[in-house]
Order: sequence, then C-alpha cells, then structure tokens
Amino acid sequence: MKRIFVLSSAILIPTVCFALATSEVGNKPLSKANYTDWPGLVDAVNDKSRVYQFWVNGHESFYYVGETASANRVLKEFAETKVPKRELIILPGPGSLVTIGKKAVTIDYRIEVAGGIVRAALLRGGRSKVQNVHPTMSIYMTENIDLEKLEIPNGLIISQLSDIEKRYETAMKDDDSGVRRHAQTWMKALNKEFRRQGEEFKLLEKQIAEIDSFVTEHQKKTGSE
Repeated sequence: MKRIFVLSSAILIPTVCFALATSEVGNKPLSKANYTDWPGLVDAVNDKSRVYQFWVNGHESFYYVGETASANRVLKEFAETKVPKRELIILPGPGSLVTIGKKAVTIDYRIEVAGGIVRAALLRGGRSKVQNVHPTMSIYMTENIDLEKLEIPNGLIISQLSDIEKRYETAMKDDDSGVRRHAQTWMKALNKEFRRQGEEFKLLEKQIAEIDSFVTEHQKKTGSE
C-alpha cells in the first residue's frame, strides 16, 4: 500500500492540519477487520470492479469502473451493509476522475464512508449537516451505465444532484459560522464538478431530467421520499 503524508488544511477535516493518507491501486482484497463499523460492507469494498481506494484520517473512498451489471452487483452488496442509513446518489456523467499512475481514469461509481478522526470531527463540529456520516454510494450516468437497467434494492435513501444542492444551501444558512463556511466550500466544489458549457450543458440538463424522472418513479413505487 502506498503511504502518503499530506500537509494541508484538508476539506474533509478542516480542523486537522496534519493528515495521514494511504492509497491502493487495483482491487486487492482489503481486510474485513477494517470495516467492523459497517458490517457487510467489505463485499462491496472488495468487488472486482474496484480500481482505486483512498483513505485519510478515517474517511475512505472506493472508486469503480464497470458496466450496469457490475454497478448492480456492487449496489446489492452495498445495500446489505448492516447500518441504519445507506444512501444512493445518482449523478450526471461523466464520472469524476482519479489518477492512477500517470493516467486519468473516469469512474462509473464510488462508495464513501466516514470513520475515525473525520467522523468525530463531522459530528462534533456540526459538519454532518454538510457531509454524510453514513455510507454513501454514488453512480454516474456514464457511457457504461444504463439508468433504466439499474436495480435499486429496498431500504436505501435515494438522492440526486438537486438534493445535494438543497442540503448545502440549507447548511449555508446555519447559525454556526463553521458549518456555513464548510457548506460554501462544498458547494463551490460541486459547482466546479458539474460546470458545463455548450453541448455539454445541454447533455447535463437532459441527464438531470432523466435522473429526476427515474428517482421520482422509484419513490412512487416504493412509497419513499
């Protein structure tokens, strides 16, 4: 495992200046003992479609490349995590980029969990109003993902881009100035990730409409909100 020492006022942990980070390329199985806070999550973590993993002070991100069938498999494994809340966010494509070696790779889906120092800081500082402390899986509408063929297990919170924006907007009005600043930072990052122009903007609008229709229909079927 590659170990990286980062000197920064990290977005994830703004009160911690010295962050210890590790990363792992590929899908070498990670130990079940590392994920006892999220029983059952390790099956999704170790799925063969994982291409990269990054950990910093307890916050861990897993990045995957795969078609719809693979996404459905990981989604099913993710949903079997035995914690009270698990969230699925469906987002417009292309997916975010990760750098593996010297190559930029577009991911199709990712999983994030907050533990250790990061989880404690989010809960203590009220920043959980901005960032999730429960496990979250994001699926992007990339060329590999067919939205209509996604199989959504029961029991998940289903969100989309507009839900994230509303969460940040609400947090930017919070009484706590630290929460407001945290929300502003994340809103800027969100706007940067989904900034589009010309034909790409038209595609973004189309994808947002398709995702909204998909999520709304799913909520009607399941009686969820």
